[in-house]
Order: sequence, then structure tokens, then C-alpha cells
Amino acid sequence: MESTLDLAIEMAQDGRHADALPLFRQIVEADPSDGISHYNLALALDTFGDVDGAIVEYRTAIDLAPDYSDAYWNLATVFFDRAEYDGALRTWLAQQENCEPEARLHARIGDAYIELAQTDQAISAYIQATAADPNNDFFQCRLGMCLAEAERYDEAIVAYRRAVELDPAYVEAWVNLGVACDNCDLVDEAHSAYLTAIALRPTDYDAVHNLGVHYAWRDDPRRAIYCYRKAARLRSDAVLTLVAIAGRHLDACQFRAARRYAVRAKHLNKSEVPNIDDLLAEIDDQLSIAQGTNS
Repeated sequence: MESTLDLAIEMAQDGRHADALPLFRQIVEADPSDGISHYNLALALDTFGDVDGAIVEYRTAIDLAPDYSDAYWNLATVFFDRAEYDGALRTWLAQQENCEPEARLHARIGDAYIELAQTDQAISAYIQATAADPNNDFFQCRLGMCLAEAERYDEAIVAYRRAVELDPAYVEAWVNLGVACDNCDLVDEAHSAYLTAIALRPTDYDAVHNLGVHYAWRDDPRRAIYCYRKAARLRSDAVLTLVAIAGRHLDACQFRAARRYAVRAKHLNKSEVPNIDDLLAEIDDQLSIAQGTNS
């Protein structure tokens, strides 16, 4: 049977899943009590596209080998990929209880909590992940994102600073650091963070857009509009950016330009921004007043 397993694994590694699958079934039938065999069959079914069949086999593998971490991990990943976040969370928590804990497991538990909008639990999970692997820049950034979601911006800044210390080219962490600093009125650090992100990746939409937000908050409409326009060129479907441009033009009494961008945003909007009609109405009111004054 060992030679059959070797052949099945070799076939699977070569991408010959249709040929490997009957062999994995044969091995399970020969010894239905072997959890690892059920796991191998689950993996083959999963790769072959029979996800429901894979779930059954992963669960059987866990029942027969409750300390086999890969079975929990793959089953939870299947649930997560199917947006069944409760199932993913339960499975990863069971892995945490029955197997040796590891940093990536804490992180995935955090990811599941994020999808379930349980921010405090996500923070706890990512604190565990960063404690287990303090030099993981991604975990630090994810912790920062969770803390920012809870409006704990001071703590988020610490996590983001650690992330960019570990990886100075981490663009997302630089952008998030800028946003968190803006929320704490750390104006200079926020500005520097956005500029660093843009220097690393000049076409990063989030960096350019949030630099525009930064300038708008600091009453610098000229630079804000410049950034927003650049962001809109980077991503033509960026409704929020178009609305921001319209708002800046409205503030500057440039009503026709404001209306042009607001109409474009309304055309693209997919319920991302609910108040575009109100913005358009305000622009039209101001435009009518201006035209009446000039007549």
C-alpha cells in the first residue's frame, strides 16, 4: 500500500489529479481508520474541485487524528474561501485547542473575527500572532488595522511603525500609518508617511487619495484637488475620490467643475456613496444662485 500512496502522491504533484483520486480512495478503503489517508483523499478532492467531498474527508480525518493540524487548517481554509466564516473560526479554534499553537493560526483566527465584525476578538488574536512572531511585518500591519477599526489610533500607530521598521518598503503600512497619524493630529508624520508611500509606489491609489484627504483636512484645497484628480486618473471607478473632488470645487465656488465630477461619480456609483444626490442638489442650488447674481 505504501507504493500505491507514493504513486498517488507523485501523480497529484504532477497535476494528474483524475488519475490520483482513485488511488487515494483505494488507500482509504483498505484502512478506513487511518486519519492521514482520509486527509490525503480530502486534499485530492479539494484540488480536484470536489469541495463538498473534501469537507467530509477533512472532518473524518480530524475525528480519527484530532491532533493533525493540517486537516484543521485546510478545512478552515475551505470554509473561509466559501465565506463561511463561522465554520472557519470554529475549525481554527479547534485546531488551537487540540494542536500546537503557532503564529499563523492566531492570525487566521484574527482574519475570521475581522470578517465576522468582531473587532475586539480580532485584536486579541493578532496580539497573540505578533507575540508569537514579533518580526512579522504583515501581522503588525494587520494588528494596526484592527486597532484603527476600533479607533484605538495611538496603539495602531505603534503597530504600523513597527511594520515599516521591519519592512521599509511596505506601502500599505505607510498609508495606514498616515491615516492613523491624521486621526491623532500628528500632521508632519502623516504627511511624511504618505509621501514615503508615493515615493515607493507612485501609482498607489490609496496613498494619493489619502494624501488628498490629508490636504483637505489641513485647509489646502489646491493640493487636495491635485491629489484627488491624480487619484481619479489612477482608478477611474473611484467614486469616493470623484465626490471629494466635487466637494473641493464646491468649497472653492467652482460650481460647474463640482457638478461635472459629481455627475461622473453618480454615473459610476454602486451604492458606495449614498449622498451623491444631496451633493448634486446643493451644487445645483449654488449654481442657480450664482447664475442669478450674474444675470
